[in-house]
Amino acid sequence: MPKDLKVTSVDEMETIYFGLGLEMSKVIEMDYTALLGKVVTMESYYLKESFLEGDFKQEVNPRGIIIRYKGDIIGAHLDSNSGDFYALTGDKFDQLTGSTEEEYINKKIMDTYQRPYLSDEELIKAYLDCNVQENYTRYYEIRASKLWLKTLFLYKEKNELFSQKEKRQGMRTGYQDIKMISIEEMKYEAYPDENITVYGVTFFTRSEAGGEENYETVYIGEENGIRVIYSEGI
Repeated sequence: MPKDLKVTSVDEMETIYFGLGLEMSKVIEMDYTALLGKVVTMESYYLKESFLEGDFKQEVNPRGIIIRYKGDIIGAHLDSNSGDFYALTGDKFDQLTGSTEEEYINKKIMDTYQRPYLSDEELIKAYLDCNVQENYTRYYEIRASKLWLKTLFLYKEKNELFSQKEKRQGMRTGYQDIKMISIEEMKYEAYPDENITVYGVTFFTRSEAGGEENYETVYIGEENGIRVIYSEGI
């Protein structure tokens, strides 16, 4: 496990997982804070039947996670491939803590993480360039923390707790060049999050297969006072 629950670089993405799991373990009166930094055993059990009701009943690959230290159980929670965490009671993270997973991550885990100060246009250009440069570090520096959490489950093998680092990028690679054509802000009168700005981005890509014009919608919001990308990936 990580030595503490503070993320200072993109190489500490796993810390997010243990931080959320710790809060869900506390609900069942298990607190492994004193054992951070220790070597533990993680057991995962895929559930044959969903523990959820209503809209969340079809959660993706729900698992029960048991954490042991020297054979003793020190923590337990439920997770899923969609990046949601639950207590063994079946209650969601926000129901039990009063905050969403994203809010908790930003306030408790990534509040000291240093992100670059970029304008929305600079963010979009950097975001596109990462696909050409295959720049893993830059890619996550400018992305929302909720996407960091989802990335832990991206390309995860069945017997892995979370995906391995070399599989995590989630970028479209193989481009030789990307050129920006236009960036236009889009207006949504009923957009659910007033802190999110939506842009329509047109860009040209060139690869060995040839070149083509592309259009994507890019979402930009704010975390800990810094503008970040909320889009799933270009």
